[in-house]
Formats: sequence, C-alpha cells, structure tokens
Amino acid sequence: MPVTQSFTQAITFAAGHQLAGHEHCSRVHGHSYTVRITWSNVPNRDNFGHPMRKEQHDRAVAVVLELADKSLNDMIPAGVPSVSGVAAYLMERLRIQDVTKVEVHESDTNITGTAEFIDR
Repeated sequence: MPVTQSFTQAITFAAGHQLAGHEHCSRVHGHSYTVRITWSNVPNRDNFGHPMRKEQHDRAVAVVLELADKSLNDMIPAGVPSVSGVAAYLMERLRIQDVTKVEVHESDTNITGTAEFIDR
C-alpha cells in the first residue's frame, strides 16, 4: 500500500459579507481571511514529491483568489457567506483539483470553518 502525504497551502485575502439576522454580522462589513487548502495523495515525483500537480496547485490558488476584494454574498449567491459556507463553496469548486480539505479562518474573529472531501 503506497504512503500518502499531505501538502497545505495558506492564502490570505480580504473580502466583505453580510449575514442577515446575525447578531454581529447583519450589516455589510469585511474581514481578512486565511484559506488553507490541503491535498492528500501519493507523492508526485514530477512536483518535488508533493501530492498534487503544479497545475492543480496554481488553479486552486486562483479559485481562492477570485474571492479577494469582493462581496462574498455576490460570489456565493446560492450559499451562506459565513466561514463554513465559504469552506463548503471552495471545497465544491476545488474537488476537481484533487483538494481534500479546505479551512477558512476569519482573522479578526478567530472563527474557522472546515469542509473535507471524504471518499466513501
């Protein structure tokens, strides 16, 4: 059975959102976010032993950065623009790049949401 490895890339950006009915987030405001995307797979010898291809890494980072300096309400119209909602939205978009886990952290609130792909 092959050994699997994990590789996590952190990406920081700022974005705004509004959570209607939320005690602290019902008005439009912004946060600095750190998103951690993780790949877990067998090592890829063509990418220095990392468990993904370079193209997958670059595309995944670009998807995350699409949210930078935008309204999350506009970017995620079918979901909830909370940290958990952003994590779920990104996980759905990044599965095609073989990402296995997404963590979204609001720096000023210390709230983190996580979405993980579990192959069953």
